[in-house]
Amino acid sequence: MHGGGNTQWMDDELRLATLQILLDQRRMQGEEAGASEKMIAYILEIQRCPRFKLNMDFLMQNGFIEKGNRVLKITPAGYDFLLERLGGLKPEASSFPVLAEILKKVEGLTLEELQAVFPDKTATDLEFSLWYLTEKKYIEEREQKFKATMSGYTLGKRFGTTFDGAV
Repeated sequence: MHGGGNTQWMDDELRLATLQILLDQRRMQGEEAGASEKMIAYILEIQRCPRFKLNMDFLMQNGFIEKGNRVLKITPAGYDFLLERLGGLKPEASSFPVLAEILKKVEGLTLEELQAVFPDKTATDLEFSLWYLTEKKYIEEREQKFKATMSGYTLGKRFGTTFDGAV
């Protein structure tokens, strides 16, 4: 962390680093994974940073993190914020190939069918994409199949996807 200097830069840096830690936990350990404030401070080596709590409050109040079972977890809004701040990336783009495949099948796809379509994606990466798309309400799980919602079809049109059928 930068000492002194531009406090805003330190705040941004701290927020993004926190979100990166929580994202890594989510990707490596699944949906219920996260980290405590104490663990985050330890990883960032800022146990005595007076602005740490203020930044945790900022992330919580803006819906970028949420409290889980004794840990903080990144939210889809936090993932969006992180990607946009790190390089103007559109978060939907990273999960869009999964949505595009779901849009092709009106009846939806099971997890096993999606794994067959994406053999190079790890189970954790595929689950992350499904979590993100579900939380953003682009897909929903019904009868053990992932199906596109109206929002999913709208996003698909925005990305220029062609598909058959309707919701």
